[in-house]
Amino acid sequence: MSRVIVKNLPKNITQDRLSKHFSSQGTVTDVKLMKTKEGVFRKFAFVGFQDEEQSHGAVKYFNKTFIDSSKIVVEVALPFGDDGISRPWSKYSEGSSANRQGLAEKKTKRQEKEEDSEEEEVDEEFEEFLDLHSKKRSIWGNDEVTAKKARVADNQVKKKKKKKKKKKKK
Repeated sequence: MSRVIVKNLPKNITQDRLSKHFSSQGTVTDVKLMKTKEGVFRKFAFVGFQDEEQSHGAVKYFNKTFIDSSKIVVEVALPFGDDGISRPWSKYSEGSSANRQGLAEKKTKRQEKEEDSEEEEVDEEFEEFLDLHSKKRSIWGNDEVTAKKARVADNQVKKKKKKKKKKKKK
């Protein structure tokens, strides 16, 4: 293969800078920085060379060297799906245990939400409670009647007081 994989790159590296760095060992055809779906740099990249001799020379020259303060690992890139590829470990890689665990947690959270929504739909007692407390209801059957009587009685008392004041003034 004429491609190499460069691991443990600093997070501020750019494609141009990586291309210039590796061009000392041959003609760089392409550079691909790997990112997550959200666009977060995963700290590794693929660098393509014109032929296999240049890529092997780059592996020998750059493996276990430093870019900034990061010690990089440079290896010959294997074709996708090759048996020689080690098991993925990143939470972003399909097939890794971290990825499966993250998916399982998401599924359980989703299932819990679904169960909660089912419980909310079925809870008739709660609906009755909300009904009773959301509307203005009278506690006693004659609340309205007694309130009217109280107002009428208050008005009568006020009228009597006014009459008494008028009599005292005369």
